[in-house]
Formats: sequence, C-alpha cells, structure tokens
Amino acid sequence: MSLLAFAALDDIPAIMAIERRPGYDDLVGRWSAEEHHAEMTGVPGTRYLVARGERRMLGFVILQGLDSANRCTTLRRIAVGEPSRGIGARILAATTDHVFTETPTHRLQLLVYDDNARAAQAYARAGFRTEGLVRDVRALPDGHFRSMYLMSILRPDWAAGQPNRSTE
Repeated sequence: MSLLAFAALDDIPAIMAIERRPGYDDLVGRWSAEEHHAEMTGVPGTRYLVARGERRMLGFVILQGLDSANRCTTLRRIAVGEPSRGIGARILAATTDHVFTETPTHRLQLLVYDDNARAAQAYARAGFRTEGLVRDVRALPDGHFRSMYLMSILRPDWAAGQPNRSTE
C-alpha cells in the first residue's frame, strides 16, 4: 500500500478541503468534520485511505462495508486535490489492489452520477463494469433528483488483469 496510507483523525481538515474544491459539490459529495469523525470512528467496516505528497494530501478514498457478510465493499468516495494529473487513476488502482489483497472482498462497487462521463470512463478503464442505472437515487436541495450508474469489479475480474496473481 505504498501510495496509500490509513487516514488519521487529523487528516479530516485536508479531506474536507479536497471535498470542497470548486465543482466537486455536484460530483464528490461532502461531509462535515463531525460526520467524517463519526464515520471514521464509529462505523465498523469503514476505512479511509489517503495519498500524501511532499507537502499536502493528494487525494483520499472512503471504503464502506469491509465487514459485509456478502464480501461486498462500497467505494463511497474518491477525490483528488489536483484533477487531470493522473493521480486519481493511480489512487483508484492502488485502492482496488488494496481491497483485493488486504481484505476478503469479492465485489467492489460504486455509484457514479449518470452525467459524470469522465469518472465513469476512468472506472471502466480500471476494470469496473456498468451494471445499470439507479434512477433518482440522490435528492437535491432544490427538490430535484439525480440518477447514478452502479458499477462494480469482482475479485476474479481484478485477478485476471493482474500478473502472477490468483483469484483467492
């Protein structure tokens, strides 16, 4: 897990700063410091991972459901401080590797907004498959709803793309 490290409570301000980058409010989601603290400390099966540069946090990931009896983990949030530099693809690959090498996860899933083609393409390049549209799944403050695509990668799919790795 060389690119990624486990997050600490003192990483919350940097995580929140990334979530609050311009344009991220409609794509990434954001929580308060209290919500992040509660998720980090009080929700079994949740794991925060961070990628750090020399002077600042490069990005972060929130995984949920690592304790699922069905071995189904959700990539709840992934965000980078400086998009379009390739770090997001590296963090996504490192996250997928971490999930399938360090946990018993069989299925890694995520939801991506149906109008976020850039992210959906990045997930597809990383091996995630689109399973379908989840209609009107997010309520907006103005009363409208947004739909999202459900995407996933299974352990055998991930293993097939990895040199010298077995499926279990």
